[in-house]
Amino acid sequence: MEKFIVRLAQKTLARHRPHWIAVAGDAESVIIRDAVFFALKEVVGGRVVRSGEYGKEPLEDLAGWVLDGKKNIVVQGIKSLVGSRDFTKCFVVEYPAHAPGKMKPFLDFHPHSIGILGTVSDTNQEFFASIEEEAKEKSGIFAVSGANPLVIFNADNLNVAAAAKGVSSPSVSFGFSSSATIRASDLSVWEDRQAEETDGRLLGMSFKLNYQGNSIPVFLPGAVGADHARGFMAGILAGLHLGGNLLKMVESFVGYHPTPGKLCLIRGIKKTMIIDDTRDANPYSMKVALDTLASIALEKPREKFAVLGSISHLGRYTEDEHRAIGAKVFETNPDYLVAVGEKARDIVRGAREAGMLEERCFYFPTPEEAGRFIQNRLEKGDLLMVSGGAETRMEKIVRELMAEPLGAPAVLVRQ
Repeated sequence: MEKFIVRLAQKTLARHRPHWIAVAGDAESVIIRDAVFFALKEVVGGRVVRSGEYGKEPLEDLAGWVLDGKKNIVVQGIKSLVGSRDFTKCFVVEYPAHAPGKMKPFLDFHPHSIGILGTVSDTNQEFFASIEEEAKEKSGIFAVSGANPLVIFNADNLNVAAAAKGVSSPSVSFGFSSSATIRASDLSVWEDRQAEETDGRLLGMSFKLNYQGNSIPVFLPGAVGADHARGFMAGILAGLHLGGNLLKMVESFVGYHPTPGKLCLIRGIKKTMIIDDTRDANPYSMKVALDTLASIALEKPREKFAVLGSISHLGRYTEDEHRAIGAKVFETNPDYLVAVGEKARDIVRGAREAGMLEERCFYFPTPEEAGRFIQNRLEKGDLLMVSGGAETRMEKIVRELMAEPLGAPAVLVRQ
């Protein structure tokens, strides 16, 4: 039955020929997926959808999603194939590329006309022998085809930029680099200093979008960090390629909803703020989150908490990578480190070895214990950044500390 559903989905796509946009990268690829989806909603004349989470049989999940079949999937698929109902005009699909061979079934499933690659870093060391091998795997996304193909890549990542040099298809790039086709600059965090009762509540981020001699101010509500700016630019490039108007697309992002668990701003108890990065961190993304926390200036006595959970799939590098994160904590200088999960003991060790004071480092086996501890230490105006691998369930800490926990299902992961 599974093979039949896959084949039915392929025939349906071949008949209707929707836009098929493939996205790959590191932990930030889901941000790119969601930003592209958001940008194209105002561009494509019809329904735009994005891929969800994959289970144990990702290709079958993808085929079922294409056929929109939560129930009676075969009937739904046949209706789509014969054209008895409106079919989706654009699919934005995140391709799994965390281990060798994972992307190939997706590449073979249906040709994509736009391929977007975000970041390649050495964070899947349990599965790839080298970063070059990982770059080769992920650059499969550059195999675009069709009448109007385009490659979109992250100019800030040296591994990605190097892989893109050999691409024969038309290509454009995004990033903060001067070499990028579309470039962001002057990134800053917006803080509400007018209303005293919010005590400096963070509202979102702003930056300048530089494209073809124009400089356009951009505001992304509820988000912080360079990855959101890069996702936005990837979405804009995809939209421009499909005929979108630059200014209209920029204006539409006033209603942007950042990907849950990916550097999102959430109001906390005691008039604090939380940067939620709990979706599924790896060493690279956790260091990015620490840099993001460090980039936000706080006036004393407000304090910063780096709340970090264990990360899996690091193989023999597990201890070294967690210690390196600890060293990064010391470098970025939050007021407190709270580590969660057995492997995170090495985050504390790394921070202490780098020079962080013992009285500013804390360890807890579970997120529940860490949440209760932090709740008792928080003061008005403090800022927390919470990050960790999916298996550590760090979103439980965010739920414990958020000002409106009843709203958790709408803004947190795994609810």
